[in-house]
Amino acid sequence: MDVSRYELDAGKIFGVLPYALLKNHLGNEMIFCTSATFNTMSFNEFSSNQYLSIHYRHFFEGFVLNKIPLVNKLKWRLVANANLLYGNLKEQNIIVHDPAVHDDDFLANLNPFNPSIPYI
Repeated sequence: MDVSRYELDAGKIFGVLPYALLKNHLGNEMIFCTSATFNTMSFNEFSSNQYLSIHYRHFFEGFVLNKIPLVNKLKWRLVANANLLYGNLKEQNIIVHDPAVHDDDFLANLNPFNPSIPYI
């Protein structure tokens, strides 16, 4: 008996937020594949403020490998996995560093520990 499992995840973030507070989708840079991440995407490669993702797994439960002689004695099982993601990022949430506007050090303006400077 074949078994399928799927997860559907959708979301929308309203307003303008810093990049770190947007939806940061899980990438995977390791050699092992996992079903909870997007395995062809790097860490922190894609953030979005509206998205739709589908995680689909299909367990063949011996339907394919049990038909091959001598392999069926190993009792191996075949699993197919597909992760799909669609999303976008509004222009308002994209912060572009313009040296003409920030004439002093750009990283010095990102001090969250100074209470007189708001962290935006």
